[in-house]
Amino acid sequence: ADEPGCRTSHWSCRADERRVYPPPCAMSPSSGCSNEKPQASMSVCNLTANIANSIVGFAVLTLPTGMERLSDNGMATSEALGVGVVLLLVFGTLNAWTFTLIAEACERTGTCSYTAAWQKTLGPRTAWLVSSSTLLISFNNAVICQSIIGVCLTDLIGFFLEAPEELPRLRIQLLVVVAVLLPLCLLPSLKPLSAASTFGLAGTATTAATMAARALDTSYGPEGKFFEVVQWVPTFEQRAADPEGEIAGLAAVRRRVEERAHSLRDARQTRRRHALHRSCDSAGTDRRSIPGPAVVPRCGARREVV
Repeated sequence: ADEPGCRTSHWSCRADERRVYPPPCAMSPSSGCSNEKPQASMSVCNLTANIANSIVGFAVLTLPTGMERLSDNGMATSEALGVGVVLLLVFGTLNAWTFTLIAEACERTGTCSYTAAWQKTLGPRTAWLVSSSTLLISFNNAVICQSIIGVCLTDLIGFFLEAPEELPRLRIQLLVVVAVLLPLCLLPSLKPLSAASTFGLAGTATTAATMAARALDTSYGPEGKFFEVVQWVPTFEQRAADPEGEIAGLAAVRRRVEERAHSLRDARQTRRRHALHRSCDSAGTDRRSIPGPAVVPRCGARREVV
């Protein structure tokens, strides 16, 4: 007997479709979809959290690194930021479009998975490509998690033990793989990880909001309270044999070093002057304005040349 809502011919087709597929209720249980909800199924919110956490895990490391490389090679900071925003929008649009296509393919073929939709449209012989791509993405995610957790855990343990150089970093990373990542990879369903994914997204959003707030209030600027805390060290990497490119890169690095050095010196002298003026005003003594950037004023008649 036919199930309610199914056509007697067990086939349906829309006028704008070229191929004809059976409706979901007429498909066998082995097709990858059934009317009954699987026990290990995930809700839309849980699945969205896991996918978003995976995407953010890639972009939060690669995109800032690429922008830093562009800035180190002589591109202005605003231009590097513009390139990063454009790339973010382009790849975000491609991801959303791809997910929409997969959902539409599953709906038209009456399946509930990408692999089943592939088998219905392209045949089962090449369905291993879907599984291989999923395995590759999962492997990349595991490598990223291992790198971040291993390094952060090593630094955290070294901070509390006050011996960061003596810790076996490789052994700690292997311990993370065996004790944390392997049990998670052996789970029959990713539904229990949705809470951790949501927490990770919240942490990433908090970090991004904090970075934006610090950039807007100029806390790391020459007059900011965290300017002296920042330790900027130029890095010189091995590049291809290009004398002109190397000279241009070194010149750009030199200009940035000189600008940072001048701004740091001026900021320190300005702070010392302000502090001395406040101390002189509170003590009731006169202060003398002494010209020259290398001269620090003193209360009374004394002055010191730096």
